[in-house]
Amino acid sequence: MRNPNGTVAEVVVTDAKTTSVGNFPTPSTTLKASWRAEVDAAVAPGRLDLGDPVLEQQIRDAVAAGHVRLRQINVNFSPGGQGSTTGF
Repeated sequence: MRNPNGTVAEVVVTDAKTTSVGNFPTPSTTLKASWRAEVDAAVAPGRLDLGDPVLEQQIRDAVAAGHVRLRQINVNFSPGGQGSTTGF
């Protein structure tokens, strides 16, 4: 996510949940330690390569400052849901 001035404000980590019965768990409000380790590894120098060094550093800075948010995307494959997706 970006600030109005265009810099990176936070990094959003997505947890996609699927169901064939139409029920979803309550979204977590905290990022698991193992997921945070994956985020840290993903933004490590030499791994994050977007072709924009300024953007890459803004992402690293946001992660280092703890500006990492978890969101849950729900995909409902039940007969009533027919693949509907919510949580964006």
